[in-house]
Amino acid sequence: MHIHHIFCLAPHLARGGTVENLNFSKVERMVQILSVAVFKANHPRAHFKLYADSAGFAFLQRIGLDRLYDSIDTKTLDSMPSINHVKFWAGSKIFAYQDALNKVENPIFIDIDAILWQPLDNFQFKSDIVAAHYETYNLPNWRQLFQNGACDDASELLKSQPYQLNASFLWFRNSKKHSVYCGKSIHYMLAHPQDTDLPIWAAMCYAEQVLLLDCCNKWALSVNTLGSMNDPLFTQYWTHLWAQKALFRSDEKADAQEANKILNVIQKYPNYFLWAKNSI
Repeated sequence: MHIHHIFCLAPHLARGGTVENLNFSKVERMVQILSVAVFKANHPRAHFKLYADSAGFAFLQRIGLDRLYDSIDTKTLDSMPSINHVKFWAGSKIFAYQDALNKVENPIFIDIDAILWQPLDNFQFKSDIVAAHYETYNLPNWRQLFQNGACDDASELLKSQPYQLNASFLWFRNSKKHSVYCGKSIHYMLAHPQDTDLPIWAAMCYAEQVLLLDCCNKWALSVNTLGSMNDPLFTQYWTHLWAQKALFRSDEKADAQEANKILNVIQKYPNYFLWAKNSI
């Protein structure tokens, strides 16, 4: 089993940031450690690989989290084609998908801020795709996106699907279809490099999550999800929610208190406890 995290600082650098001034809260560090620790405890034979750009690797190396992984690839994200990283802040995921598909069979990807508490039971892999959960999207914003000509198949997509498919966890049974999805997403990102007046999340959500579900619908693929929008399987420490990240990045006291709570959980995983303690 091949499992992957992605840590890319290209969006941060594109906004004028540096490795030195990255605001990466203690809670986020604890969650990343716990994401690896829990998965490895449930799947001891899994190979956990990190895709990072050189800046992301340098940051993780500085705080000691590079040691979490069985292997690290910086070449792929350092050499990915030029996209608008502010607009497509998670675009590096798609390039990592594409590379992994050329190297291993049926790669699994999980976001660094997602924790899969339970083992992956075999029944979950009887579908064509396993993803995190469905999400609703704001229809007026998508209408504006389509009217601006920024999306392909706009009108049909609006009629056919009321959801997007969250890919904070993603596995495809058919690697060729996974690769085709990657190609569609990359094509869209390369074809729309300019900023728009849309909310910053809109174009990226289309390139990653809406296109994903659109491919599932068009190819009649069965989908299994690990959780729901209201109760994702990942919580209690799931920082994919932007409001939570903003809180812990801005409130040192809240960050320290919550990080210590998570550190107490990490004590159950002694191989990772010292790394966690040293990182805060």
